[in-house]
Amino acid sequence: MATGRLDRRITIEQVTQTRGTTGSVKDSWASVHRCWAEKEYGIRKGEGETYDAARLTADNTVKFRIRYYAGITEKMRINDDSVYYDIEHIAEEGRKRFLIIKAKKRD
Repeated sequence: MATGRLDRRITIEQVTQTRGTTGSVKDSWASVHRCWAEKEYGIRKGEGETYDAARLTADNTVKFRIRYYAGITEKMRINDDSVYYDIEHIAEEGRKRFLIIKAKKRD
């Protein structure tokens, strides 16, 4: 894979808990890793599609390919130019060379 395809700057974020001035705890998102990524649109049979009332409908699932980075989990999310995606699945491609991240766009 040519690294020239990594043409999007994304941020991987993790939820953290912060304490407000009143002492209440609230969740907020903190940046974990900022990197270049390839974003793959398009629906292939069996990927990102569901059958609803006998018709094929595409969901908002996309794939991101990034250089390998340890510690990314399904509890994190991707921020792509202020569009947020929940990470659903992570797979290693080539011996710790790349990560393929399947993510679903938040509504």
